[in-house]
Amino acid sequence: MIIDRHASVTPNRYEASWLRRSIGKRLGRADRDDLLAALVWVAEVRLAEGLTEEWREFCAHLQREQDGAKKRRNLLAWTSDDQLADHMGERASKVADALGEEHYEAEQCLSQSKQIAQEASDRLGLGPGEGDEACRETRVSLGILAAQLEAARQRVDQLMSEYRVKAHDLAELEALHQRSTHTPTLAQLDAMTSDQFDEVIRKMFERSGWVTKACGPRITEISRADEKMLVYSAHVQNPKVDEASDVRSMVRAQFAARAAGFDAVLAITNLKYISHPADRYTEETDLTVQLAQRSELQRWIQWEMPLEKAEDE
Repeated sequence: MIIDRHASVTPNRYEASWLRRSIGKRLGRADRDDLLAALVWVAEVRLAEGLTEEWREFCAHLQREQDGAKKRRNLLAWTSDDQLADHMGERASKVADALGEEHYEAEQCLSQSKQIAQEASDRLGLGPGEGDEACRETRVSLGILAAQLEAARQRVDQLMSEYRVKAHDLAELEALHQRSTHTPTLAQLDAMTSDQFDEVIRKMFERSGWVTKACGPRITEISRADEKMLVYSAHVQNPKVDEASDVRSMVRAQFAARAAGFDAVLAITNLKYISHPADRYTEETDLTVQLAQRSELQRWIQWEMPLEKAEDE
């Protein structure tokens, strides 16, 4: 075999003369099989080290994305009475959790890749047939980890792509609502009296094609074609942040329906929560009490989206 002395890779210059002679003899006796074996050994080590570096970079990428999602979640957690922020915060929280699971798995893959790279490096210089079984196991494992890296990248890309699309849609929705000035905001609805709130409710139903009829304080009858429904206003003026609909408001809605001869009633409230006793009552009573709460009220009045509970009747 002829050694190219001008190649970029040249033998080391050893200080010990016996070592120089020994290495020289081995190089001189090396044949093409030896050269191919050395190339394969080195290639496997480099592949393992390359895969380890890719897993390391992927782990770092996951950590950055997870930190960003956590930061957005924590910032949005301080907002109050903002559905868009709530939706984004909830989405950011789910993304952060999913990225955390991916990062945990990626760290395990990185650890195993490191171990394989080290084992491959330790086998350099072994004679023919030495460690063949371990070599086969290592090569199979290397292929599995490489395939898992590609799959993990695709999962994370899909996750972040869906998150970006959702964020974009919500941002467009927010911009649209900020430009809308002809409908009252939640703060304005909260400040209204019950009579003013009733008037807003009637106008919104009329805009949706319903015919409305005021039947007394907080009570409105709506109809269109062969449909008819009773609406009860469970409005609370200037409510507390954590105030919840209580049993009495649901009983009032039920009594109003019975007095008007209806077997169901739609209660519309500007409160965000419903107490457990009130919720249990609406589930157990023989008269159907549907409740449209603060989030649905905002979508319907401020954002001009359909009130699904009325449309489903």
